[in-house]
Amino acid sequence: MTASGLIRRMAARQAASMVSVQRPTTTNDSGGYPVITYAAHLSSITAVVHIGGGSESVRYGRENNRAFGTVQLQGGLDILETDQIIYDGRTFDIQHIRPAGQRTSGDKLGRMILEIQETKP
Repeated sequence: MTASGLIRRMAARQAASMVSVQRPTTTNDSGGYPVITYAAHLSSITAVVHIGGGSESVRYGRENNRAFGTVQLQGGLDILETDQIIYDGRTFDIQHIRPAGQRTSGDKLGRMILEIQETKP
């Protein structure tokens, strides 16, 4: 079975989701300081998304909640750890892309597994 077929089968058993990927671009403002903006890179990617627990803290008198999770995608996509995932109207930073052989069984994956963390303004 191909990796894309496996993702579709997993998505059918679990809640299938569509995600998009944004890639950062850096430009300089009028003062010469770098400004990072994100632009659409990949869209409408079928994925299996699991958002787990998060963390809560109060910083400078403001509540700060962040959610963590994993995303499983078809392997071979052009995704970097500097990219962001858009899922369900929420933006997540990619914290880590697991290497293909990083499994207890040692076999290779036909899919990518991303560890993500929700971004807050």
